[in-house]
Parts: sequence; C-alpha cells; structure tokens
Amino acid sequence: MRKPSADKRRGQTRVERVLAKDRPKDARWYREDGDCHETLFGSLDRLQRLTAGRRRQDVYFACLYDDSEFSSLLQGSQAIGEFTPQTMTSNIVKRQVDAFVAKHTKNRPVPMALTTGGNYAQQRRAKSLSKAFEGVLDQVGYWDTRPLIRRDGAVFGSGLALNYRIGKKLFHERCYPWEFLVDPREAMYGKPQTVTLVRYMDRLALMERYPKHADKILNAEGKYLDDTWNIGWDETCDLVFTAQSWRLPSADPTEKDAKSGSYAFCVSNATLDRADYVRDTFPITKFDFSPGICGWWGEGMAKQLAGLQYEVNAIGLRLQEQGYMTGTFVWTPPDSGLESEMVDNGVWTHLTSAVEPRFFNPPPWHAQFFDYYMALRGRFPAEETRLSEMATRGEKPPGLDSGRAIRAWNDLDSEAFLPQGREDERVTIDTAWQLFDLLEEIADEPVKEGEKPYTVRIEKRQHGQTLLEDADWKKVRMDREEFTLKVFPTSLLTGTPAEKYQTAKEMAADGLLSMDEVYSLLDIPDIQQILNLRGAARRTVEKILQDVLDSDDPESVYVMPEPAMNLELCRALALMTYLDAYTNEAPAKNLKWVLQFAIDAEKAIEMGEDTLAAQQAAEQPPPVDPSLADPALVDPMMDPAMAGAAPMGPEMGPEALYAPPPEQPLPANALPPEAMAPVPGM
Repeated sequence: MRKPSADKRRGQTRVERVLAKDRPKDARWYREDGDCHETLFGSLDRLQRLTAGRRRQDVYFACLYDDSEFSSLLQGSQAIGEFTPQTMTSNIVKRQVDAFVAKHTKNRPVPMALTTGGNYAQQRRAKSLSKAFEGVLDQVGYWDTRPLIRRDGAVFGSGLALNYRIGKKLFHERCYPWEFLVDPREAMYGKPQTVTLVRYMDRLALMERYPKHADKILNAEGKYLDDTWNIGWDETCDLVFTAQSWRLPSADPTEKDAKSGSYAFCVSNATLDRADYVRDTFPITKFDFSPGICGWWGEGMAKQLAGLQYEVNAIGLRLQEQGYMTGTFVWTPPDSGLESEMVDNGVWTHLTSAVEPRFFNPPPWHAQFFDYYMALRGRFPAEETRLSEMATRGEKPPGLDSGRAIRAWNDLDSEAFLPQGREDERVTIDTAWQLFDLLEEIADEPVKEGEKPYTVRIEKRQHGQTLLEDADWKKVRMDREEFTLKVFPTSLLTGTPAEKYQTAKEMAADGLLSMDEVYSLLDIPDIQQILNLRGAARRTVEKILQDVLDSDDPESVYVMPEPAMNLELCRALALMTYLDAYTNEAPAKNLKWVLQFAIDAEKAIEMGEDTLAAQQAAEQPPPVDPSLADPALVDPMMDPAMAGAAPMGPEMGPEALYAPPPEQPLPANALPPEAMAPVPGM
C-alpha cells in the first residue's frame, strides 16, 4: 500500500489533513462576515507553495541586474549564494534595462479629461480637471516612481505600485512582485478576481494607524511562513507580517443581483480593516513589459538576456585565464648560477636546459574568439532586445544634427517598443482613475466644522509665467460619466533646449507659427526673461481675453485695447478667440465682449490712421499755383515737381539763408551774458 505523502509545512499527512475535523471547509475569506484573518492566513500557505517558483525566478532576475544590495534582504547564506556569480564584470542586463528606462521615460504622458458633447462650461471644467490630475500625480510622486516601475517591468516582467489613502493623504507606493500572491489557476486567463499583498510593516507604525487593535498587533506574528525566500524579514527589527486582499465584484455593483467585492487587511491574530470593495479594478498600478502567454504576470527583458549574460561571463572568464597565462620566459643553462628564488619582481617563468629553446609569441586571444566576445556584449543584446548599440551608449549617428533628422532617428529606434509605449499610457490613465476614486471618497466624507476643503496643488503655466495654485477639488470635480481620459504628451517641444528651438524654428519656417508664438512656446530658463519681454504684448492680450471668457460679469473685467498692446495683434487674437469660443458654445455675453475688444481695436487703428494723415497734411507746405511762377526764371533742368515752388523772396537771399539762427529766449531766472561780471585775468 502506498504511504501517504508527508507535508512538512503542515506537519500532517495529506490524508490526516483531509480527514481533520477542524479543517476549514471553505478557504474563500471573502464569503465570511466579520473577522476573516484565520481563513485568509490559512490560504497564504497554499498560495506561497504555488508561487514559490515564481519568487525564485524574481530573485534570479534581480541578481542578474544587480545583487549588491538585494542580497542583504534574503535570509541566510544559502539564499545569498544561490545564484553565481554575484557580480558581473560586463553586465549587459543592467546596461540594456537602464537604456530602455532612460529612453522610455524621456517624455511625460499626461492624462487629459475630455467631455463627451459637453457645453463650454463643462469644457472649461474638464480643462481644470486635467490640471488637477497632473497636480495629483505630482503630489503622490508618480513621476518619481515611474522610472522604478518601468525598470521593475523590464527586470521582473511586471512593475507594481499600490494606490491607497490614509485619511486625506494619498499614496502611490512601489511594491515588489514577490509581495503579491495570485492563484495561478484563477489567473490563467490574465484576469484574476482576487489579489493578496503580503509584506512586513513596522509594528509601532501599524499600532498608531489602528489604535483599536494595538494589543492584537503587539502580539501578532512577525514571521508567519518558514520560507527561505521570504524577502524583507529581519529578526533584529520589530516587524509584523500583514496581508491585504482584494476581491473584485462579481458584476456591476449597481445591479440588484450583483455581489459586491470585499477588502480585508489582517495580521495573524486580528482583522484590522474589512469593507466592501465596489471598484472594477484592483488599486494597483501594474506595468507589464511584455504580456505572458498565460497568467497575470508579464515577461521582462532580463529573461531574454539571461542566456547571453551567462555566455558573456563564461567567455570573459576564459579570456581572463588566457591573459593570465601570458608572461615573461627566461632561459639559462643548468650551471648559470641564477637563483630564480631571489627574482620576484614580476610574473615570469624560469627555464633551464642544455640547449637554448626557441620561443614563439602567439597572441593571448584568437581574433575570432575576441570578436565573438565583443558581439556578445554589443550586437547580440541589441538584436535580442531591439535596442540599438548607440542607444545603450547614449550616442547618435555622426552627421545627424538637425532636429527633424534626430526625431526621425528616435522614432525609428522607438518603433520596436511601441507596445511598451502604449502600456505606459494605459498605466498612466489607470493610475489617474484610481486616484480619482480615492479623491471621490474624500469628497463624499462629511466636512468637519472649521476644516479646510481638500485642495490639489496644481502648476499653472500661462502668460509666460509658472505659478503654483491650490485648487478646491469639489470645484473642479466632474461626474465619472461626463468625461473620459486620454493621454497626451506634456509638450510637442521635448528634448534638450537645442532640440526645442530647432523644432520651433522648423514650424515657423513652415508657416505654422509666427515669431511671437515661437517666443511664447519656448521654455528655456536662461533666456526666458528676454522671451517674456518680446512676447509681452501677446501674453497681455491673451490674459485680457481669457479673463473676459472666464468671468461671470465680463463687462467688469473688460480692458480697452491700447496702442502699446499692438492693435493689429489685438484685433487678430480677439477675432480668433471669438470664433473658437463661439464654436465651443461659450456664453453669449462673454462672446459679446470678446468681439467688442476686436471692434475697439479696429476703431483705434482707424483713428490712428486718420490722426497720422492729419498730422502729415499739417506738416506739408501749402501748394502754389504753377501759373504764378515766371517761366523765364525756371531752370529747364529743374524737376517739374519743383517748378511750382514759391520763389525765394529777398528776405531769403543767400545771406539770410546762411545766417546764424535767431537768438533763443533765456530760461526763467537766467542772467543775460552782458550782465555777468568779467572774470579776472581774461
């Protein structure tokens, strides 16, 4: 008879475990009402066994990238020495991954709220909401965490972060892939219904966060599972093992027959938090470098380069050994009397024989063998990862200087990573929606007396200035059904200042931009003050028109156009702003005053032209009848236009023409020259 298999983790045989009376009948913690920590922690043992291979693989890929700090998180020398060599003399995994992250995170995809058939007021509100989204992402440190998440995706296959709040403070916190447990059978099609996050947290900080359960937390287990690959546990620190789990709703929570999801936050002996979970996605930011064939996890660049990395290490070791075998050979006859033990100032070999040997000097490395090693370091990784060698070295082809050529080369080099670019955009939108849900939870909470409303610090870039402003979330929030989110680049003028200027100059040469528009678009700190002065007229007119459009009483904020504003520019900008606002269904009273600005500018232009014509007419001498001029006195070589000029009178003879100017009147309280006393000695 076959013996039942032993299970060392439980201390029971499989038969005993099945027949035990106290075994849990249902391991689904989300079906229990109230405390569920026993059921949740009972399911962790099974999930840890199912995902142990995955966690070993994560450790392996982490060591391929860089293990200098990572090894200190593992338990015992067995785990530290599992993968060798610990350091890489030529780490192509790190080089390719870092080049991908630098190239991929060069631009910022910013989520923008777009209304679906909304009026002008909704469009203006959506614009403010877009600014709020950008401010929230800055506030939680999304842009600082983004390169780390993308790097985790390239190394492990998936980069993850947790989005949550404590009170009114939002958090976007990076997590490691081995901290998430997903049932591989449930996640076979890539859409699991349950995800569990296990991690070690500071015991005192957790007691302050949940003071009602302080006694339970004080006695909770610091290490729940006896696993060699438990990463992050340290017996010298007062840490507690925690588990957070989310179960998605089975259907739309608004339907009557739908079952809402569930959330639980537990330690080994207590359920710290339990609530319904009504969102249709997990509160997790997840970037997959490349989707796997099956399952929830992605596949990274380190997996593609693992074989090449080991080959580079093996060939490099051989080259090193062959280099060490070369040296200096010295031959002497047997009776030369040379004491070779006394010569120890270098690597050399002493040969003794009756006949002088012949020496050959073969190269330490065969040329083809060395070329193969260099191809392993450069060309082969580039072909495998579709990232050019020049991109990994931060170089561009020689002779590629124009902005248009550089952009074309960058686009060509980035086409291979188009799926990763779209995944990055999806992740940004998904994170924005999750933060939106957290902000809605804060807005729905009752405001205490004397408490300030929740504000989002946003960056306003307009009229040539960048200012920080606190926006009230309740004033910019919109219903989820009234808008959608799309990702756009922060600016078309990206890259170095030289690249920005080249792009703007090309657009101006193509007739797409005027020079004052180029001044307003360029954002180069060292010359920004000069650009602001040159574009001051345009920024002033834009501010006046924007204030008129945004005001509830446009007449009170209306400013008449002045010649200093460039009246031609006032008329042109006002007409374009009027037509654009009319298309967007702006209020009629605001449109009226925008159009009035253009009319007043036109009147000022006409008035200035009439005034100039009158002044020029006043400065011209009165016309003289040509018939009054003596024909005998007219020079036949004289210009006909001068023939009718008035004759020079006697008072305008040559003496009068070259006489000194008449005496000028003296200023007030001034002494005439003759009244001044003579200076002695002169």
